[in-house]
Amino acid sequence: MEWAELLPDEFRKIREKYDNDPNSFMMMNGEVEPLFFEEIPERAEELAEWLSWRAEDTGETLRDGIKLVPFAQNGAGDLYLFVYKGKTEPKIVLFYHDDFESPSFGFKDFDELMYYALLDALRWDEDINGKTWQNHLDYLTDEYRAKITSKSKEELLDDFEELERELVKNVPALF
Repeated sequence: MEWAELLPDEFRKIREKYDNDPNSFMMMNGEVEPLFFEEIPERAEELAEWLSWRAEDTGETLRDGIKLVPFAQNGAGDLYLFVYKGKTEPKIVLFYHDDFESPSFGFKDFDELMYYALLDALRWDEDINGKTWQNHLDYLTDEYRAKITSKSKEELLDDFEELERELVKNVPALF
């Protein structure tokens, strides 16, 4: 993650270098791009604006005690958020900026998000025998690595579809 030490503008100038580097953490297909620390306050303000639009249109506001912290985005600019409630470990949601049904997916933890990101990369033709894929397997816990190893791409794509159905069911009640 040496790229994370750069300022966002510095990174944008040389992004292609990291997009093509199989050792770059989470650069597969751009569907889970960690935010730079400098970007988090700005993205939090955007999220607040999205939430205010939702409140204006639907009357729904966040439940008491819920805190949302953006930490990553997908290629469309939708946000991955840590959902904090009380002192428990945060859940993660994918919050679409243009959909009042959002959030759409609920991840129980970061490990499940990593598993999802790897399976999602297959939809975009990531090579399961390639260096990028193999390097990212090292970031998975044993539980998720076991779900991936020894399976064909077709089996993994089936697993991805099943996982997406589960993630829709696991969205925590935020509103």
